Amino acid sequence: MAHEDDDLLFLNPQIQELITAGCPLDVVYLTSGDGGQPYNRSPYAKSRELGVIAAYAAMAGTGQHTVAQTITVDRHNIASFSLRERPEIRLSFFRLPDGLPTGKGSSTYRHQSLLKLFRGEISSITAVDSRGRYTEQSLIATINGLARRWKSERIRTLDFDNAFFGHAYTQGADHSDHGVTARYFRMAGFPLQLRGGIIAYRGYPMSLLPENLAPERAQVKQQIFETYLHTVRCLDPHCSAPHSITAPYRNWMHRQYSRPQQHSRPGTIISAMGTPERCLEVTNKLPGTVERAVRTARCNGGSPQLWHRSPAGQWQSRTAHGSCLTAASFPHVSPCDSNALDQRWRMAPGGQLVSGERCLIQDDPARRAPRLHLGPCLPVGPENSWLWRP
Repeated sequence: MAHEDDDLLFLNPQIQELITAGCPLDVVYLTSGDGGQPYNRSPYAKSRELGVIAAYAAMAGTGQHTVAQTITVDRHNIASFSLRERPEIRLSFFRLPDGLPTGKGSSTYRHQSLLKLFRGEISSITAVDSRGRYTEQSLIATINGLARRWKSERIRTLDFDNAFFGHAYTQGADHSDHGVTARYFRMAGFPLQLRGGIIAYRGYPMSLLPENLAPERAQVKQQIFETYLHTVRCLDPHCSAPHSITAPYRNWMHRQYSRPQQHSRPGTIISAMGTPERCLEVTNKLPGTVERAVRTARCNGGSPQLWHRSPAGQWQSRTAHGSCLTAASFPHVSPCDSNALDQRWRMAPGGQLVSGERCLIQDDPARRAPRLHLGPCLPVGPENSWLWRP
């Protein structure tokens, strides 16, 4: 999760049902959800941790007593708390700075944000409690290490497909921390080939979709969120502060939407980046040549997106007749030549399209300048993986 309520807003009542079924849960929060308030001088971020612990205790039907420990992965220390009466339920906190909805970050923490880290605008990000400093690579490795340590079978996270970031009142936008956190969890989990897969849940924009929770499920979801909210607003146990929720939050109480899983389509090469699915397609001729450019575009079943894979490992375009996918200095199609090494591709077990020592890569649309290009085959991730079905 990105913040200490995202699971209650966007994944519940799924979480409640898992807890009721006795499933072990390891919940990881990347940011402190500080909202720009200083961690050492304001109780806000700490109250959010206490609030989410109270919410999980309520879902488990236990007291709020926890067992605290520090988990160390690759020399990074992570604060972790398990419910004393249900030790298989564990909440862990990286406490990175809240990036704010658009990803600009707060002046309190030198405008650091996960989005800036993802786009390469900063080289590292430091936790608000000064317990850790992460590069993108070390952050992914630490999440991956936790999943390996806990022998995770499935990852449930936020929406890693939406690349439009903003406030809850901006139609179609999601919080930048939601989108980037989800991407990092997907990147960390992708090489593990988890039995249960990686499931994404819609964030802010699910309010645009119809209500899909039965009244009794929505009521339970709201009660759990109000437990969290009361703790955040009222650290004194005798406090009677109101815990009413505002309009966007009321909308989320009646909804829970997971993203659809990707499916291969006959004759198409689909980027593993997510939904809506994007297919490799032939487009305009390159100036002064018989070659044509390639790109990814929303899958539509059109002939520019259809390919035939020859026994020699060539990908032949169904629309640019006699032309094959060519690596060279950049991906394009050129006249098929059985002797051309840069037209020989192999599909690796992880889904990479490999030419020589390089792989075909479609950058995530949330990157600073996303493009289709050739690059490293490792680490295995959604950007360098593809789906194919003859």
